[in-house]
Amino acid sequence: MVIIQRSEAIALGLPKYYTGKPCRHNHLSPRYTRSGTCQECIREFNGSPEDQRNHKSRRKRVSEMIIFRVRLFLDDLDYFREIVLATNRRHLPLISPVDCWRSEKGHNQHGPTALYNFACFAGDAQSLQELAQHLFNARCAKVEAPPVYQAPATDWPKDDPK
Repeated sequence: MVIIQRSEAIALGLPKYYTGKPCRHNHLSPRYTRSGTCQECIREFNGSPEDQRNHKSRRKRVSEMIIFRVRLFLDDLDYFREIVLATNRRHLPLISPVDCWRSEKGHNQHGPTALYNFACFAGDAQSLQELAQHLFNARCAKVEAPPVYQAPATDWPKDDPK
C-alpha cells in the first residue's frame, strides 16, 4: 500500500488513505478520508456482516410483536415480566427485556394495581393475558378464614378434678 497523508488524500479526492502508522487501537489498516477513522475500528464497532444481518432480522421480528395491556399488582410485576421475556425468547433468543415491556410505570393506577403494557408475539398474547388475569384474581379472591374451633360445652361436675 502507498503511504499517504490525510491532507493529500483530501486534495486528491480519495475515499481512503494509508498512513503506515497504527491507530490508537493498534490497527494497521486504511483510514477513511472523511473521518480519519481506521477501517478495522469501524468494522469492530459495527460488527461482522453476519452480526449486522442478525440485528436487522431481530429488529424486523421485534416490529412484528403486538402490544397488550394487563392489570397487575405491583408484587406480581417482576414475576410477570420474567414470564413475558422467557416466552418471547422462545421465538427470538436474543431479544432484550426493553423490547418486551413498553411502559416502566403503570398507567391508570387504581389502589395497589396498575395497567402495564407488554409486547409479545401474536400467538402468545392470549395465554399471557389469561395468566395475568389469574394472577390478578388470585390476589383479589376473598379467602375466608376457617372457623375457630370451639370445644363442645360439657357439663362437668364442679367437684370433678378433670
